Formats: sequence, structure tokens, C-alpha cells
Amino acid sequence: MPVKVEVAADAAGWETISGLNDAILNSLQTASDEFGFSNAGFSVLLTGDEQMRALNKNWRSADKPTNVLSFPAAQTPLQADGFLGDIALAYETIIREAADEMKKPLHHVTHLTVHAALHLFGLDHQDAAEAQAMEAREQKILARLGIPDPYAAGDQRLAESK
Repeated sequence: MPVKVEVAADAAGWETISGLNDAILNSLQTASDEFGFSNAGFSVLLTGDEQMRALNKNWRSADKPTNVLSFPAAQTPLQADGFLGDIALAYETIIREAADEMKKPLHHVTHLTVHAALHLFGLDHQDAAEAQAMEAREQKILARLGIPDPYAAGDQRLAESK
């Protein structure tokens, strides 16, 4: 069953990323399929650094923008058969990171969307073992989407994306 995704943009710049809505939908569908969620729902906010900074300060007490935040629904993922939560993505931070890390912006958005979905499914990266397990799941999902390994060296990523 297809995931349900609502995408809203409240910042300029997102319209410059061709294929963005399809990439978000495909990311969330593939991640949901990987975890066996047959009726998953998400909302995605495409925002900018100013709004992301406010969200990060309010919810995580970090007074700075970040690339992505996820906000789980009230129920736990294993009980959920429906809406799983909200995802917010920050345009300026994502574009800057993509350039610094020699990634295509669409690939970086896809990776961060998958990353946020995994958080909504209950995964985390508070210690090395959790981080390694989460990264392995991200790599597997991203490979299914045709996205180069985001943890590979920059030159390898560029070669894989051509």
C-alpha cells in the first residue's frame, strides 16, 4: 500500500531542486517497505534555516539550524498503522552540506529523508553500535533508490552518481 505524504514548503529555494517531491515520496515509500509499514503516513516541511533554528531551539534546546528534524507521532512505530510523524528539512543547510560533501542536493535530501524516517521507525544513533546499524539500514535503502553511499569518500560518491 502506498505511503501517504503531505509536503509543504515555507521557504524559497526548494523549487530549484528538480524531482524533489518524487524523491521524498520514493524515499519514504522505500523506507516504509523496508520496515514493513503498509499504511505509513508522514508530513514533510521544506523550510529554511531561520525556521529550522527555531524548531531546533524549541524541541532540542540547540540554538542553531540543523539539516533535518523528525517528530514522531504520539504512538510508537510498532503500534502505528497510519501517521508516523513529521519531518522538517532546512534548505540552506542542506545545500551547503551537499556542496561541502560533494553530493548532489537531491541525493542529500533523499538521504536525510530516509534518516528521518528511520528515526520515526524507532532507530537512533546515540552510541556507536546504534549508529552503525542505522547507517547500514540507510545504505541499504539508498542503494534501492539508486543513491550513492553517503558515507563513502567524496570521489567515490561522485563517480557513483555519474
